[in-house]
Amino acid sequence: MTGLTVYVFFATWCVPCRQEMPHIARLAREWRGVRFVLVAEDGPSTASQVPAFLKSFAIEAEVRRDPESELLARYQPEGSLPFAALVEEGGSVLWSHAGYQPGDERKLEAALAAQSAPAAAAASITSSTLAVARRALAAEPRAAGGIERFDVAGEAGRFGFAARLDGTLLSLSGRRESDLRLEKIGATAAFGPLRLRAGDGYAAFGHGLVLSVRKIDPLGVDTTVRGGRADVKSGPVAFTALGGLFNPQNTDPISLRTLPDPGDLVGGAAASEALSPELSVGQSALFLRLPSAAPDGRDVRFGVAGASIDVRAAHARIAAEAVGLLRRGFALAGDEPGHGAWASASVDLGAATALLEAKWYRRFALARAEPFLAYHEPPTLERDDQAVPGNADSIGGRARVDLRAADATTLHANAMVYRFTQDGTDPLEGGLALHAYTGAEQRFEKGSAALSLGVRRETAPDGSLRLSFVQVNADAALPLGSQLAVSATGDVRRETKVLFSGPVGFVRGFLSAGLTFRSLATLSLLYGYSTEAAALPVHHPGAELRIDLGRRGEVRLFAGRLLGGRVCISGTCRDVPTFEGARLATILRF
Repeated sequence: MTGLTVYVFFATWCVPCRQEMPHIARLAREWRGVRFVLVAEDGPSTASQVPAFLKSFAIEAEVRRDPESELLARYQPEGSLPFAALVEEGGSVLWSHAGYQPGDERKLEAALAAQSAPAAAAASITSSTLAVARRALAAEPRAAGGIERFDVAGEAGRFGFAARLDGTLLSLSGRRESDLRLEKIGATAAFGPLRLRAGDGYAAFGHGLVLSVRKIDPLGVDTTVRGGRADVKSGPVAFTALGGLFNPQNTDPISLRTLPDPGDLVGGAAASEALSPELSVGQSALFLRLPSAAPDGRDVRFGVAGASIDVRAAHARIAAEAVGLLRRGFALAGDEPGHGAWASASVDLGAATALLEAKWYRRFALARAEPFLAYHEPPTLERDDQAVPGNADSIGGRARVDLRAADATTLHANAMVYRFTQDGTDPLEGGLALHAYTGAEQRFEKGSAALSLGVRRETAPDGSLRLSFVQVNADAALPLGSQLAVSATGDVRRETKVLFSGPVGFVRGFLSAGLTFRSLATLSLLYGYSTEAAALPVHHPGAELRIDLGRRGEVRLFAGRLLGGRVCISGTCRDVPTFEGARLATILRF
């Protein structure tokens, strides 16, 4: 077993990741000769919840953060979670699996037991195909066509390479669009403490306040920096310098629209020093130029500089970052200074973990408004799936407690309050957001169930109601013998919004139930319900068939109607249109 590593990629907001984790904890205890590495793909807004998340499962394994998605991209270029890979000492992948349904853990056990399996080649090719037939609905035109992507990656000694070719052929309301381009390309070389990169790569400085561009697969977000980068690490000191153009993916798999590259330029450097095993500090600076990004067509320039500190003790963790910003060219009034400050402190109290976080942002947004492209991720303190009003101008905090009530029971409670504005004025004079939620998870011998309840209220600066809702979430997964497994999720929200015409109340909900056969095929029935938009259907039924091809990939077929709206993951949000039609997605790995 020496030299084998199991990489388990997860995020705290990922429901199937949570359902898989008890089985990973058991396998890590049983296979002592195998190295288990848990790789957290949480963004800045949820990264502080990772220690409590893992503590609830009592996992004895190495934990690693992947803020630039570099490790995930190496083994899983499509970026979906959860994902697990069994890797031999030379770096070759012996086995991999995307997603989780009850019983999937048996595949990893079988792969660990079959150590005579041949290793994969050092190079890999992944083909991702999306075929879509969409009916016209509301503002979305009728569409048909497909998107094909080829990811090629490999390593040879100190050198590595990766490239992605995107091809698109779409018919939008009878008008054909086609596109073929080398979307991502990059090469790396390592020479002792020096690592050089040319081409595309994800990037993050500090805790996300200064710079953060990465892939968020469920939102169709995939932005890199195309240029050059140098990383140097010597003892306790690490230094990074990079420069180039921001390169968002041009064909959006959700909206089915193809956008040109914006030509936004970035250059910056970051340094970190580990002053002791418990204390590290960091500094970073950044320059951005966004051509024609101002309302009057002028170039917009940003200058950003910040510092951070991290303290890690046996039972406590403290992190903080402060950033200054200067924006030029956007407003006719002249230069616009801004700042961002964020702090987090968590402590383990026996079976409980307490977390305190605070934020203070003023004119703090590194983004291009049209099309919307965000180049940093200041933590929001929000629940991971909530829309964020006015994070660029906000001040407040939150407290959260995670309690391991028994070996298989976990409770959590969270309370958050902050003031915010959405017009660039002082947040202390703005509206007020209050959000509280609590929940519990119960794990059984081979399955789990979770339930949470949340309430939220937002008011305008004059104290009048702006928004309120009550939200209930539930999910469960349970095997039925050795051949079948069932899973279900539910999300129901009763909301009131205040519009120009007055308060409007509506209900939104989503339910799914899935049946898995021998961990090979899953059939799920989906149902959405919304009374929010009078121009859209109220009922949204659908079905999805997923066929697992093991290390070779997967096939997903959806038919029906999907409820749209604002979708948020770890503080990053986008508006997703309602969909009616069929989608066929295949992922093949070679």
